[in-house]
Parts: sequence; structure tokens; C-alpha cells
Amino acid sequence: MRARTNQVCKLLGITDSAEETAERIAAVKAEFGARIEVTKSHPQFLEIVSPGVSKAAAVKILAEKFGVDKSEVMAIGDSDNDLPMLKAAGKSIAMGNGTAEVKNSCDFVTADCADDGFAAAVDEYVLK
Repeated sequence: MRARTNQVCKLLGITDSAEETAERIAAVKAEFGARIEVTKSHPQFLEIVSPGVSKAAAVKILAEKFGVDKSEVMAIGDSDNDLPMLKAAGKSIAMGNGTAEVKNSCDFVTADCADDGFAAAVDEYVLK
């Protein structure tokens, strides 16, 4: 398997239900521990990446590279895999269709995807 996955940056598992996703995440964590990172990006999607690989790490690297202070970084997300990134940003915006945990973790909540929530957040918190 290593030979076939050498260039793979993420594994995505798709389940039949949110309950099955939770069970699979628990099983993967029990089997691999800290050797991998596992999260969900949708009730039926589990994502597996190498430790330290995350949207939060990318935000930190880019901010440092371009000399942008954390207070000037805004992140927008809707699912559990976005939580570290949202916490790494100076301003965090939850999509209206985001999970309860994401909404409770963010500074602001915008409209959902179908109502152009991303564009509304950029307009409100970046362009104004």
C-alpha cells in the first residue's frame, strides 16, 4: 500500500451515515493513534492526513510568509475539518449551513452556501 500511496496527500472515506462515520473515526484513531490525523468534512466523509497537515497549518505558513499578523487573517468554514483553521485565524466566520460546533466556535455566522454566504462574509468583513 505504501508504494501505491506515496504521493497521496489525503484519504477520503465515505460512509452510509453520520453514525458510521463516527464509528470509523474512532476505529482509525484507536488503530493509528497520533501517527495520523482524522476528521470529518461532512456527516458521511472522514478524512485522513499526515500529522501536522491541516488548513490551520497552511494559514499559519502563509501568514508568516507574507508577514500578515494573525489578527488580519480571516477564515470561513462549515465543518469539523475547518475548526483548527478557524481557531488559527484572527477572525472566524461560520457558514450558515455549518455544524453547530463550528457556529459556536466562530466570531460571526454568515448566510449559507446557497445564499452566497461566503461572498457576503467577504463583503462585510473584508471589503467594508
